[in-house]
Amino acid sequence: MIFSPNYHINHKILTGIIAPHGITDLIHATQNNNTGALLTMNTFCVLTSFGLSQHELTTIGLNIFFVGTSVVHFRHDVPVLLKSNFIESQRFFLSFVTISTFLINHNLFFYYMCFLHVPNHYYLNRTIISKKKMINLSFILSFTLFLSFIGCYQFVYNPLFYPLYKGIVISHVIYQELYIHKNLQH
Repeated sequence: MIFSPNYHINHKILTGIIAPHGITDLIHATQNNNTGALLTMNTFCVLTSFGLSQHELTTIGLNIFFVGTSVVHFRHDVPVLLKSNFIESQRFFLSFVTISTFLINHNLFFYYMCFLHVPNHYYLNRTIISKKKMINLSFILSFTLFLSFIGCYQFVYNPLFYPLYKGIVISHVIYQELYIHKNLQH
């Protein structure tokens, strides 16, 4: 995994706050008849992640791709502060700085995820959630509770599951880029 199993963050933060935000992909896919594409994307990314995790060299490549897709994803959290021809460059740079905080101090990164990225993600997906609002909010809450209950320490830090997590995150980023962010105005 990118973070060491020796580093003990509260696994409930991962499973109860950070992980559930990706369920908006399924809500969007259901509303837009993209469920097959989402499931295919998830399957492909998870299987590829498991395949690449079999050897040290390909695991390094997978980790680089994982971080790269995270940088692409986090750029949507960066507001446009300066009007210039380099807005996307600014976003990518600040997104890279954000992901670098993970290497400097894991706590900073998890604060970022909890207090900026996840709330911003729900904000950017508010129109998706607002269609059939009660059903979608109930679904998000149920999924959050489910992940909170199964998110035991042994599951979160079991190296056998690391490729699964990476594959799901990569698939989440790809789906967001292909189907959601290309249609959003920030």
